[in-house]
Amino acid sequence: SVRITTMGRRQTSQSCWNHSVERPVGATMRAITYDRFGGPDVLELTDLPTPKVGPDSVLVRVRASSVNPVDWKVREGYLAEIMDTVFPVVPGWDVAGVVEQVGLDTPEFQVGDEVFGYVRKDVVGGEVAGGTFAEFVAAPAGLLGVYASESGGRTPRLTPAPHDDDAGSASDGRRLLTTFRSAAWDSNTKLAVIAC
Repeated sequence: SVRITTMGRRQTSQSCWNHSVERPVGATMRAITYDRFGGPDVLELTDLPTPKVGPDSVLVRVRASSVNPVDWKVREGYLAEIMDTVFPVVPGWDVAGVVEQVGLDTPEFQVGDEVFGYVRKDVVGGEVAGGTFAEFVAAPAGLLGVYASESGGRTPRLTPAPHDDDAGSASDGRRLLTTFRSAAWDSNTKLAVIAC
């Protein structure tokens, strides 16, 4: 079980992230969802359809996610004027996990790759824009990086978000990702990104 702390109260909940007994990819998955704006009390453990993998995305079995201030701001409706929301919402944008399925146009990924990424989409919630507080997430390939294996067989790579901007108009974050993408990586490379 996992302990959830909500406003100082601890609750015990059945964990859907028990990796000793991983469920196979099936028609449904478990996810934390909410179906209306509100406080922590609107969060529920729900069964949802497993996301479909589009041509330029991969299905990631979520091993870790994180809670950021934007998650509660979206959940409470503070960003409703600037972000479209389709209920139910699966919160979460950060992910680390393992590729379970690859899209037709994602030759850079293989089933079994350990990946990480920031998979925010333009719409919050809905079938296409599932978040990372779930067993699986369909993540756009351009928003994921691959961890190097202990054997050194794979090289980490980061790719910029798919935009048509030229380098002169790219944001600092995109320029940084482009720099990482073109860097010479080897099996001894370790990378920590700390954003302030």
